[in-house]
Amino acid sequence: MSRTALRAFCLYALRALVLACLLLAPSIRPVTAAPDDDVRAFVERVNQASTDLLSSEENADERCRSLLGWAFDVPAMAQYALGKAWDGATSAEREEFLAAFEGAIVTAYLRRMRDYRGATMSFVGVRPPSGGDRRAASRLSLPDAEET
Repeated sequence: MSRTALRAFCLYALRALVLACLLLAPSIRPVTAAPDDDVRAFVERVNQASTDLLSSEENADERCRSLLGWAFDVPAMAQYALGKAWDGATSAEREEFLAAFEGAIVTAYLRRMRDYRGATMSFVGVRPPSGGDRRAASRLSLPDAEET
């Protein structure tokens, strides 16, 4: 698979995977915490880290990779994205795909966050579970624009 094809695939799968991974993200609170508290703490930490990413362009890529590694199991995401092709790939091909996959996520996320410079993100609440998944809602407030 060429690097261009890898990047195109990564960008195509990015939106679906980020949403799926938010639902599969590891808990950051002890098991004794209420489920809503777990979701709130996770979302608030990701929201704050996301808006802090662009407080300075210095090392933004590195800080974004750190956030990504903390919040998501990137190797599992990459394996999920490739599906059965993962099993047939050599370890070198897997490593190459993983690097391209992570790079595509970081690039896309930073691009989006640059579009939201000056925005604030806040936790709104937990939505009813669906199929065993816990879902959360956040609010994006842009200067001089409607909330999303």
